[in-house]
Amino acid sequence: MKNSGIEIVGSAEVNAELKTIEDKVSAVTTMTYANSKVITSRVMLAKKNGYSLSALLKTPFTEDMSADITHTGSMSNFQNEVELVWAPTKKISAVTNFNMK
Repeated sequence: MKNSGIEIVGSAEVNAELKTIEDKVSAVTTMTYANSKVITSRVMLAKKNGYSLSALLKTPFTEDMSADITHTGSMSNFQNEVELVWAPTKKISAVTNFNMK
């Protein structure tokens, strides 16, 4: 057997939870490694008067990162709103409108 060069020095535990309530679907995933370091992700998709998606990523080595996206309207007349955050002072927001006449 070839030596891959990878040495296993610990283990990781991964937990995932998926919930569906009416028009909402949410998922939470947590990974614990090195006995105490935790990475968590949360995603939620909802369909009420359009669509909305929220996501959050927490890690021990970066600031929290999040995304919020909404889509409302019909295929020929809609609005999208997007906000991405990757640090307390780092944020991008955008709004797009589409109207086909």
